Amino acid sequence: MNKVHQNSKFLFLRVFIKLIHWFKSFSFICGIIMIGLICDSRAIKAAFEKREVGAASFALGNATVALDHYLFASYYNPAALSKEKKFQIAFSLQNYFGIAGLNTIDLTTNFNLAQHPISLAINRFGNQNYQEIQVTAATRYDLIRDCAIGISVQYYILSIQNYGRDIAWGLNFSMLYKILSDLSIGAMVTNINQPVISSVHENLPQTMNIGFCYTPVRDIMILFEIFQDNRFTPDFRAGFSYQVISILTIRAGIEDQTNMYCYGLGINMPWINFDYALQNHPDLGVSHIITISIVL
Repeated sequence: MNKVHQNSKFLFLRVFIKLIHWFKSFSFICGIIMIGLICDSRAIKAAFEKREVGAASFALGNATVALDHYLFASYYNPAALSKEKKFQIAFSLQNYFGIAGLNTIDLTTNFNLAQHPISLAINRFGNQNYQEIQVTAATRYDLIRDCAIGISVQYYILSIQNYGRDIAWGLNFSMLYKILSDLSIGAMVTNINQPVISSVHENLPQTMNIGFCYTPVRDIMILFEIFQDNRFTPDFRAGFSYQVISILTIRAGIEDQTNMYCYGLGINMPWINFDYALQNHPDLGVSHIITISIVL
């Protein structure tokens, strides 16, 4: 009997040691996180965090709610869409922490229709097994001089292999006000219609943020923002940009809640731009993102 008891203890120790070894694998941990998105009885659940897009955004600590005439304004503040009669298209690719499968791909287009700025974008996170897709349409309307409001509609698509697909949609509002020639303030509220997704009616996150953009001299830009997700404590973000020469811009930023430092650069030419950013998370490591944009 004692021998059987000893064998059982030995077997338990072997299994325990194997579990420790498995948990040392970061890929395994990410797999657990993905599995955790699936509830019992084969229902679908998803995170759908507020999508943050573009290498320039990441390099600035995502503190871009008050950045006017911004390429990725449909995600950060539709009221900041450019009114210039130009066609813009941008492609972004991001990998999180060097893990295969944790990628985000984004395609964004901006153009003018009947003298109104329009943005259409599609963003996909995940791989063939788990995907979060957001389709965004946004526009801007000028209330008075130096003050604009923006509206965007986001269509959420969640797909998990062998578990099915579900959809939802969210409505977002924003504003941008240029207080002085070198100082602007912006704000945005997302998912004001309180969308839910999946058969268990999971609430999608609601966020709001407010920030400013200050340009003390022509080539230097300072940004600060307070970002609030209704599920977490406020996140303080800050960014700095310096145009070294006409074709080269360097950027840096920080996100306080995750203690994440961001760095990047942009190479700007008359019709094509290249941006790169690196984010350093203190525990998870480094993420990389590149953006190529064309202006016609």
